[in-house]
Amino acid sequence: MCDDEEPHSFKIVFLGEAGREYVMHADSDEQMEAWMRSISSASYEHITMMVAEMQKQLDEITSSASSEGRLVDVGEPAAPSPVAPPRQRRANPFHQSEPPPAGPRLGFRALHEELGRVICYDRTNWWERRAPAVAQLIEL
Repeated sequence: MCDDEEPHSFKIVFLGEAGREYVMHADSDEQMEAWMRSISSASYEHITMMVAEMQKQLDEITSSASSEGRLVDVGEPAAPSPVAPPRQRRANPFHQSEPPPAGPRLGFRALHEELGRVICYDRTNWWERRAPAVAQLIEL
């Protein structure tokens, strides 16, 4: 929010070498909330690009109005409130609508014996595949 005297004002501050501050004003709480939602959902790069474009448009309006000798009311909105870009929905693997199907629950001993058999089988196969290579090394 902003320390400005206007009730629906807020400030956007860009840090860095060419850092600038922009004080924005909305006509109502709803409009200010719409602006804040749009700004908070945009990336920093997108906001800087949008601010640069808006600054360019403001400069063009101001320069054309001053060359014609007219006064310009910059506070009057030229377009309706901006709409926030759609957010990409990512699936949360931990938030599932249905729990995974439960299989039979094994006790520790049964689980240990089952996994032990699988490990012994895999180790025997590995050793049998490795045995010819080891035999050749021994013969040298």
